Amino acid sequence: PHNYIEHNVAAGAEDSGFWIELLELVRGPSQNMDPYLEINPSSHEYGYFRNNIAHSNKGDGLKLYPNGYFPETEAVFENTYSYRNVGDGVLLHNSKNLAIDGGIYADNRIQIEVDKQADDVRVSNAQVIGFSPLYQIEVEAGNRKSHCPAYRPLVGIQLHSFLRYRDSDGYIIENITFSDYGESIGCTDS
Repeated sequence: PHNYIEHNVAAGAEDSGFWIELLELVRGPSQNMDPYLEINPSSHEYGYFRNNIAHSNKGDGLKLYPNGYFPETEAVFENTYSYRNVGDGVLLHNSKNLAIDGGIYADNRIQIEVDKQADDVRVSNAQVIGFSPLYQIEVEAGNRKSHCPAYRPLVGIQLHSFLRYRDSDGYIIENITFSDYGESIGCTDS
């Protein structure tokens, strides 16, 4: 909790660029700061995550997995740039009360995935690009391996329909610009 993650670049990782895994108990060297087990990192206010870049990772660009995050007030991930990751640009798994605000998500298999049991998630003011012209040029020149075509189509924002509770708040998707999807870019079924 109370981490401030700003102006970082995570590139070329063997798995995910930014992997945030929050448990219900403090662990590691910090556990001595919570001797009565009163702090629950999975619901504690986290500080902020803004203006970070994740690219060319073999997993996801930004991932909250597997335990999820459940802050009391909306936690906003601001102006993230996530591109050319083998996995998702952003994966929000099993979480609640989160927002992706701003940023550019490009050339990932799935740009933003709001996975099972996530609830009360907002995605807004973002640019979502399936197969950018620059990436197409690099692939055609033989300098890059493409994510397209493949056995799965490219996806802009994927929302899973499995919600946590009957009275779940669901998702808000607003002010998103989608580009470079469809048959004309050479990605079948995108």
